[in-house]
Amino acid sequence: ICNLALSEIGNYRITGLDDQSEEGIVCRLLYPVTRDEVIASPAIEWNIATGRAQLTEHADTPAFAWARQFQIPADPKILRVIAMVDSNDNSKTIPWAREGNLILTDDSTCYIKYIKQVTDPTQFPPLLYEAIYTNLASKLAVKIAKNPTLRRELLLRYVNDVLPRAQEANAAESYQEGEEGNEDWIETGR
Repeated sequence: ICNLALSEIGNYRITGLDDQSEEGIVCRLLYPVTRDEVIASPAIEWNIATGRAQLTEHADTPAFAWARQFQIPADPKILRVIAMVDSNDNSKTIPWAREGNLILTDDSTCYIKYIKQVTDPTQFPPLLYEAIYTNLASKLAVKIAKNPTLRRELLLRYVNDVLPRAQEANAAESYQEGEEGNEDWIETGR
């Protein structure tokens, strides 16, 4: 992923994340942050990173405003809570809030749908791979190539090209009861 990002900004390569060149050091710093940023972005609920859990009620109650709090598990590392759902996976319309590693609510049970950290790039679908290296390249364009114009071009490609294609591909991997097909489905492979 780092070498693809580096290739977007010029003729740079590293041998690995332990490479001691300037490019290697910058990639080692920026890659994990960029990976998590892309996966956690509200622009796409990446299927590869989506999970569900029933949370355990915390022994302490919140100091005010909420009746209960539930502990978010440490493993897997949860980057973003998408929704509080019921046991049938229906979104709940009751109020809730995330504070640190707790979900605060007045409800007596807590099921969540979340985005988790995924660190193994061999598990990434192709468009997640492309989204990460394009976003990383936009950062490297300034840090290594010292080219803010290239950064803007790469960010525009990320937002206007890569993300829409990724959203479409990601959406094609699910079906919700009641969905009806149409001619657009043929074009998107659904």
